[in-house]
Amino acid sequence: MYSVVDSIPVLLRRDLPPTHPTCQLVPPTSAHDEADDVDAAVDPFVQSAVLKTCGNLYRPLVGRLGRYPIPTLSLKPGVGQTLLDVGANWGRWSFAAARLGYQVVAVDPDFEAALAGTRIAKQLGLDVVFVVGDARALPFRSGAADIVHSYSVFQHFAREDALSAIRECGRVATLGGCVRVQLANRSGPVQRLRRLAGDRSDIFAVRHWSVAEIRETFETVIGPTSVEADGFLTLNGQPADLDLLRYRHKLVVQASMALRALSRRVPALVRVADSVVATATKAVDASSS
Repeated sequence: MYSVVDSIPVLLRRDLPPTHPTCQLVPPTSAHDEADDVDAAVDPFVQSAVLKTCGNLYRPLVGRLGRYPIPTLSLKPGVGQTLLDVGANWGRWSFAAARLGYQVVAVDPDFEAALAGTRIAKQLGLDVVFVVGDARALPFRSGAADIVHSYSVFQHFAREDALSAIRECGRVATLGGCVRVQLANRSGPVQRLRRLAGDRSDIFAVRHWSVAEIRETFETVIGPTSVEADGFLTLNGQPADLDLLRYRHKLVVQASMALRALSRRVPALVRVADSVVATATKAVDASSS
């Protein structure tokens, strides 16, 4: 039996442990105290969560954002199509999709994030529905979404949890629909150096996959898969946020953009990208894989 709190469906399975200690997987029992009509240009939740949701390049922006860091989604306009954003948190990718005309459902295990996302959707005038749920047991029927999207989420999961989530993404995608997931590449030079240095500064330890592993997994579970470079020298710095970033961080993102463009002409570069995106077209019944 599930509940609705502050108009947000809480559709969590009580038998699943959290994917990470910082994830809130205990359904709330009472309404949140946060005011619905936040006057600030940027919701306080985002001001405090920008490091966790956007990455280390955004560390200097904690509490100092002048606008929402909403990225550019590299998809065609999706009027009439449904997009499910898995691990949406406060919804930066969800809002990017809504601006392209998609009917967006955002799912995340954190009630606080879903509540903030609902406030922000109202503030921005965007139609995005937030649901509290678990990527390993998505609370949607099979074939519910034309596109299933997830960015900077599964790379923080243990391998078995990530595989469960990928299967679930395939299950809820329509036949012929696509699943787009960003993951960290094991062969990325910056990530390799961080591992060699024993860097444990990030509370969300990143689990790295090889490009071959990513392609094989998605093709087995979902269908034909392409893997393209998403970022070099950084896991998730976004070109749309150049105006927000410090000068040295802008240089990192600009270098990443140049290398990503070059990788389209030199596909071998994908193997050494730090961040990649797998796009799988559903051609099998993922629920039976």
